[in-house]
Amino acid sequence: MIIDVFSGVLSGAAWGWHVRHTISDRPANVGHAIAAVNIDAFMNKDEFFDRLEKFITEIKSLKKHPKAERIWIPGEKAWLTTQTRLKIGIPIHKAVLNELKKISNEAGVPFTVRIIKEKAY
Repeated sequence: MIIDVFSGVLSGAAWGWHVRHTISDRPANVGHAIAAVNIDAFMNKDEFFDRLEKFITEIKSLKKHPKAERIWIPGEKAWLTTQTRLKIGIPIHKAVLNELKKISNEAGVPFTVRIIKEKAY
């Protein structure tokens, strides 16, 4: 609720079910809130990170839905995807790759993309 209060009520935007779907042709009226917290003003950073790790461990040890393989914390999937992309690259459809090659040739820009593996569909 506090996120809705800051990003919706306080910002003058919509909140809760009043936010319209973002793929509508009408504005969704989505609000945003950004905060910066100086951890050192509250506690030592090492203590904070230790407590945070314990918090995450407790959340992940909760009972899962029978069809769930694991419990994800916010941002975890994106972080794991980023780590994978850093190791093996970014998958791109062959048609998009060919379009990028064409554009680079037309612009006279060297195309220096290294293709690791092509996948046949």
